[in-house]
Order: sequence, then C-alpha cells, then structure tokens
Amino acid sequence: MNKLLSMLGLARRAGKLICGFDASVEAAANAEAKGMIAAVDISEKTYKNLKFEADKAGIPCIRMAETSFEASAATGRKAGVFAVCDEGFFRAMKDIIDNQNSEERVRESTAEGDANE
Repeated sequence: MNKLLSMLGLARRAGKLICGFDASVEAAANAEAKGMIAAVDISEKTYKNLKFEADKAGIPCIRMAETSFEASAATGRKAGVFAVCDEGFFRAMKDIIDNQNSEERVRESTAEGDANE
C-alpha cells in the first residue's frame, strides 16, 4: 500500500477523516475540515462541486492519483471524497500528493526527452 493510502487509513482510525461527499461538505461548512481530497475517478462535476464547497469554506481541495476503490480499501469506507479534520494529517497527505505529481512530471519529461533522441 502506498503512503497516501496508509495516511488515509491512519486518519480514519484516528477519527480525523470524514468519508463521502455529503458528510465532507457538512464538515467543511461546520469548519471541522482542514482540507478535502478526491479520488482520481470521481466525476468532473462532483469534483467541481466539491471544489466550490471547499472554496466557500476557505479550505483546499486536491485530487489524488488513487481511485475510490483503492481509497475505500484503505479506509474501510466506500467513498471517493474525503474531508481531513486535522491540519497535520492534511499537510502530510498534500505533501505526498505534491511529491507524486512532481515525480510524474519528471517521468513524463524524461520520456519525452528519450522519444526526441
């Protein structure tokens, strides 16, 4: 299991993770959520609505590279949207996602460089 999925599971066991769209939006509206995370395979419309609610609450909303199936397996809850209710957990998860994204960009640019040679 990757680091992000492990962190999601740990946050849920610590009681700092809310699973599901409606519950996450409610946590954001009640100022409980420190950030929201969405699985890669949720619809663009759902992500747009989630981002709108996060912006309204003044918290960040990010998309992870993992699927809702993988996240559900890690958390024990069937969901593709999560609200993280702890600043430390959210920051750690955001760092993992940012590192994954930067590593992916490096791989893409290396592959493009190889193709041009």
